[in-house]
Amino acid sequence: MAGSADCREAHREDAAELAIKIGKIQRSLGAAASAAWTALGSAEVLRERAAKVPSISRAA
Repeated sequence: MAGSADCREAHREDAAELAIKIGKIQRSLGAAASAAWTALGSAEVLRERAAKVPSISRAA
């Protein structure tokens, strides 16, 4: 049964590598989502400020 133990160990190592890759992807997606949320917030603030300027609010 030494072969099956080696196989299990190989699968365990593959699973660990995959978990690390998934973690990196999750962090990247989290950073992208955070940046997008910040950009949306900034755009909303700029819209609100622009609405207070008469010449800009008429043009929009």
